[in-house]
Amino acid sequence: MGYDINIIIPPPYGSFPSRRGGSGWLAILVLGMVVFCGVGMLLLVLSGGSMLASTPAIAQEVDPDKLKFTGFSHNPLSKMVETGAAFGTPTQWQPQGHTGRDFRAPTGTSMYAVGPGRIEVTAWTYGTREAGNGHGQTVIIYHGLNSEGQPVWSVYAHCSEYLVVPSNMVQGGQTVAKSGSTGAGSGPHLHFAVRVGGRLNKSNHLQPFEGGEWVDPKPLLPWGGGGVTEQQPPPSPPQQEPPPGWCPPGG
Repeated sequence: MGYDINIIIPPPYGSFPSRRGGSGWLAILVLGMVVFCGVGMLLLVLSGGSMLASTPAIAQEVDPDKLKFTGFSHNPLSKMVETGAAFGTPTQWQPQGHTGRDFRAPTGTSMYAVGPGRIEVTAWTYGTREAGNGHGQTVIIYHGLNSEGQPVWSVYAHCSEYLVVPSNMVQGGQTVAKSGSTGAGSGPHLHFAVRVGGRLNKSNHLQPFEGGEWVDPKPLLPWGGGGVTEQQPPPSPPQQEPPPGWCPPGG
């Protein structure tokens, strides 16, 4: 003895006449699949497609060999106050000439990458043969090739703390270290230098540069000639003569 069971499915699927234990269960299964797929599509739409990204995206590392140096976009300090000997001036520690420029920076002051690049060295360096302990704890950043095909590096000396490690890619303005007084010097400050040409031998971190030359960083920085120097304070504004017939109040 048998009898018909009608399972009603909303359009457009219509109704499926079936017998108990027969295709009725198949219809229920189809209905479940339809509902499940519908709910899944709805969630996908509401999530903006983000549900497809079940694994985190892997950032592509910029090829340091394709970096192009076009100039520095940032200053190494938020406040640029020059102190000490100017670039090229013989000093006690660098008798052949000061390799960079010194800026006032109490211990722990944040120091920033002057442009995009790759961290090459975070180690104790001498700077020059004559300087002995010289630069102390140092960060060196590679910024790519200039218009003449020469590599350009920026150097941050006398650090008290590193905030990056070699191979890190950095952007201009990113904090790379804290200032200090490691190495040779009379107190905490930032010795900032720029090296152009030659090559970097990272296996010899005490004297990593081979060939190339130090260049004056001042014209390469946004700070440029607008910085405040202790040796040459900015001139006072000219005094304006009062207009004819002018008298001070109460005069």
